[in-house]
Amino acid sequence: MIRLEDLGWNDFYAEQTPGELELVEFCEDIEPEDCFAARISRHDGQQYDVLTAGGTSGTQFRARLGGVLRYRAGRPQELPAVGDWVVVRNDVGALKTVMAVFERQTCFVRQAAGQVIDEQVIATNVDTVFIVTSMNEEFEPRRLERYLVAVRAAGASAVIVLNKLDLADDPDAYLARAEAVADGSPVVGLSALDTSSRGLDALGAWLNHGDTIVFVGSSGVGKSTIVNRLMGAEVQETSGIREDDARGRHTTTARQLLLIPNPENPGSLGVLIDTPGMREFQLWAHEDEAVEAFDDVEALNVSCRFRDCAHNGEPGCAVQEALDSGELSAERLASWHKLREELEIQKARQAAVARRANRSKSSRSTRPSKKRK
Repeated sequence: MIRLEDLGWNDFYAEQTPGELELVEFCEDIEPEDCFAARISRHDGQQYDVLTAGGTSGTQFRARLGGVLRYRAGRPQELPAVGDWVVVRNDVGALKTVMAVFERQTCFVRQAAGQVIDEQVIATNVDTVFIVTSMNEEFEPRRLERYLVAVRAAGASAVIVLNKLDLADDPDAYLARAEAVADGSPVVGLSALDTSSRGLDALGAWLNHGDTIVFVGSSGVGKSTIVNRLMGAEVQETSGIREDDARGRHTTTARQLLLIPNPENPGSLGVLIDTPGMREFQLWAHEDEAVEAFDDVEALNVSCRFRDCAHNGEPGCAVQEALDSGELSAERLASWHKLREELEIQKARQAAVARRANRSKSSRSTRPSKKRK
């Protein structure tokens, strides 16, 4: 029998009060026994799949968003996302109603694709983010750095996974390049198709009861194959990569929360969130997170003789000394400069978005509320 704890429920959510969940005057007539806690497992248009305790694989319901919750959300990012814990009203019939969202323990986001300046929620309440790349032309250390910044901003742990080890001419070279930018995060090389120790056994340390993991990365790196292997079934469609540029084709089309089966004991090894491939990954983060992801460069930066050192031949430049000695690569320094410049631009954009959201919330809060009769 699946319990809430099998789905990731813990004291962080249990200790939240109705006031924190904004079960306000609109919901005064709702009794606690008429509601239950569940986790968003899929978002499909205007409706959600929610997963709660019960059965050997959990109990799933179809649910819609309550009008009050939709009304109070200043931005789409404040609406429930895959991974969120929610309060669901147990309405009569097949379609339930999501009434409130529990505070998120972690939230993994990116800058929304396209021209819109806003954040996009990828997954919430995750413990470990597996950043998946492959040992071919798709491998790009700069992209890994951006993912690492986003994971740290989310409050989660990162693991870099280099897939397709069996196809690489020099796997150690790929692993060394990944470790050079990992900044302490684990780096794992594997072949998702391999049933030996080079396969998914390498991920076992992060598959724990009640923990939530998410796989992110570009199309074609093998995320769906890894998911299918972990699930012990073909839950996601897979396809090959294009031969001309090693870029993948989109197979996963929606984010989905799944329970990882435990072949040895009843219950779950943890919770898995699969995501569509992301060919574009722009950061939605703050400068502090960038500093954490480049603490090797920052440590040198603060050791320079002059606070405004441009690292361009000034006396006492610790960064230049590290470049000369080989302790720091020119590529790593260039990436640090580029990221800081990008985050400065992003900071201004985020401030503008926040101002618009605050004006929208303020406008709604001044409108007279109508109690239901």
